[in-house]
Amino acid sequence: MSEAAMVEAKCVDHFDEKADGTCRRCGGFLCTRCMATALCRPCTERPESRPEPRRIGGWLILSVLTLCALPISAFSQLVIFVLDVVKYGGLAPILEGDPGWFAEALLRTLYSAALGAYAMFTLPGFFRKLSVTPTRMQRLYAASLTGNVLFTIVEAVNADNTTPVKPNYLAFIVPILWMNYFRTSKRVKQTFVR
Repeated sequence: MSEAAMVEAKCVDHFDEKADGTCRRCGGFLCTRCMATALCRPCTERPESRPEPRRIGGWLILSVLTLCALPISAFSQLVIFVLDVVKYGGLAPILEGDPGWFAEALLRTLYSAALGAYAMFTLPGFFRKLSVTPTRMQRLYAASLTGNVLFTIVEAVNADNTTPVKPNYLAFIVPILWMNYFRTSKRVKQTFVR
């Protein structure tokens, strides 16, 4: 703003005072008294531009339960893996007898731990209703879908020819539905606004 325009301008709240600056929201002229808040009276009376977030409810309850259960599931997967290794007498007999089982079990455990850690990372933002939460949830469900596809392929490759592999179709459908929900739901857009 030019000095000439500032000299001629008057405060939007105090018409007899000359302008000393501008409102940080609307750009209206402000006098020295108004510059303490850097906002004109209409802008200070106007509510914040962000709406108040809705409470977590509806289908989001199921999603938050999933977030809470994933770390518990990851820990139980780790316990099962350790107990299986102990049951067979350590790593040496397992690696000699069935190294494919060990590799698959280790991958499942690491995958489960990664999902559990990401869920624990996402959970505080979910309860604080941060605007990045829908994107994080979509990533979580995309990772779940990817893992389900990969482990179904691994099972099909490792299976003997006598028993056909029956994929769990819900493991593919549910993450796709949740990703779509977090992308398009009005409730999600009204809840995660901070």
